[in-house]
Amino acid sequence: ALARYAAFLERDILPVSDGDFRIGSTGYGFYLERLHSLDMTPGAAYSHSKKAFKTALKELSKEALSVDALLAKKKGWKGVIEKLPREHPPVPEVLKVFQDEMDRAYQHFDEHKVVEFPKQRLLIKRMPGFMASVLPYVYYAPSFSLDDTRIAELFVMLPSDEASAEAKEKILASGFNYSQIELLIAYAVMPGLHLHSFQASTNRSRIRRASNQPIVTNGWACYSELLAEEMGFYSSYWSRFLRCYIRALRCARAYADTALHTRKWTAKEASAFFQKDFYMTQSQADTEVLKLSHSPTDGFSFVYGLDRILEMRRYYERTEAKYFDLRRFHSMFLKLGSIPIDRIAEEVKRQKAEEKKIIR
Repeated sequence: ALARYAAFLERDILPVSDGDFRIGSTGYGFYLERLHSLDMTPGAAYSHSKKAFKTALKELSKEALSVDALLAKKKGWKGVIEKLPREHPPVPEVLKVFQDEMDRAYQHFDEHKVVEFPKQRLLIKRMPGFMASVLPYVYYAPSFSLDDTRIAELFVMLPSDEASAEAKEKILASGFNYSQIELLIAYAVMPGLHLHSFQASTNRSRIRRASNQPIVTNGWACYSELLAEEMGFYSSYWSRFLRCYIRALRCARAYADTALHTRKWTAKEASAFFQKDFYMTQSQADTEVLKLSHSPTDGFSFVYGLDRILEMRRYYERTEAKYFDLRRFHSMFLKLGSIPIDRIAEEVKRQKAEEKKIIR
């Protein structure tokens, strides 16, 4: 089978290939329509991402001033992020700290009553070497939603035992400082991906339980970081600054994703963008571009998903005023499953209308 596939690529695909990984506006529009079920043009996606990036960068600069005004005025947000505390747990205790933070998140959000409690096991494991080259260093693997017994896993990529002490310190300081771990727990576990996976699996529709829409999944994970901040989960003001930085970086990826694949930018221009605006090395910037080349619209899904969830929430906060129930809104949203975001908006609106009839 592999030999036949290789022959097919060489015989049919290679002769018509031009070497350009950018799919173009037509291809990008196809992804928006068929993968995400969005009534949106590539140009609208580009404009949305560009505006979101500019707004996020302003918020990051503003937050940098609140953390250290003198340093921010002198060196900008880059100077402030270089001052980020690097305290971290030792390698043998990293998984335990993740477990402790997960337990704290469960207790914290259970007390605040803004989301339901996920009644599903989650195992925290060291990431095997074969997964490390293709997955993020902290990766949430949901259970298959149609299984009778559902157990999710959180894989954490720890430094190699053979790595030098200096290399281990660099990895732990950048990826496993305590502020970063809090954000990772909010994003991947509670109230993030794990809660979303559990709530979606309670839907009676097998299709909705098995469906996976990146805009909904990625958007909820990003929203969870913000919700954790609103509910006072983070123990340090550095976590808020780090959240603003990650938000700006995601917006930059969305901007580059839309500009790159609609052929407004070349790969070199996208790399230069990350180097100039995020002070990355050429190697780091090229890696960002490589990731974007693999999955058109993926970078956009994080930003657009968060914006749509916030748009829905603010609409009902405004229209329902004192009768708005945040926990009810979250449960309603999550239990609909990972279906297209427009269908979720329609279904939430329908359920809200039904609730009004019952009250009357």
